[in-house]
Amino acid sequence: MRSNKVFLIALVLLSLLVIKNILRLYYFPSEGLEFIQAEFSNYALIIEVIMILICLSLIPGFYVLRKAGNESESFFKGEKFVTLILMLSALPLVLALLITYLLGDALFAVGLLVYGILFGVLAYFLRI
Repeated sequence: MRSNKVFLIALVLLSLLVIKNILRLYYFPSEGLEFIQAEFSNYALIIEVIMILICLSLIPGFYVLRKAGNESESFFKGEKFVTLILMLSALPLVLALLITYLLGDALFAVGLLVYGILFGVLAYFLRI
């Protein structure tokens, strides 16, 4: 159970890092990031659609894992299952961090951040 607490703390720190980058992007845009964002601006819609599809595929994936956990007695019980759920809930936060660097779209990053936090909290409490 100790590794789950460590991973949960890492998830909270990742969320705070994303919030810091979103605020920094909004209030203090840098010239170096503007060059990178200009390179990816042509593909912004494609990147956003791919990230939305990745995040939305987490919901059925969670339910498949939950159903497998109910049927299986050995692997999905206890600490391993919770760690797997926490790893899945970190994916939208990592994508939100990536979107701040690639596109500079603060609104989309906030949406992914909120989705990641809500998915993480609901998945963590619905794991039983």
